[in-house]
Amino acid sequence: MTRTGRFALSLSLIALVPILILPAFTVGLWVGMLALIVPLLAAILLAIRPHDGS
Repeated sequence: MTRTGRFALSLSLIALVPILILPAFTVGLWVGMLALIVPLLAAILLAIRPHDGS
């Protein structure tokens, strides 16, 4: 394999890495956002709901 061929191969691999990582990163970001938002929403709903003294 020539030097330019190896360089092109490494460039294509470097270009592939973000394409492979981005979907996993966005899914992780959504899961993290949901993990933060859901307890906040539950706390807000519990605070808004009128307490019947129980």
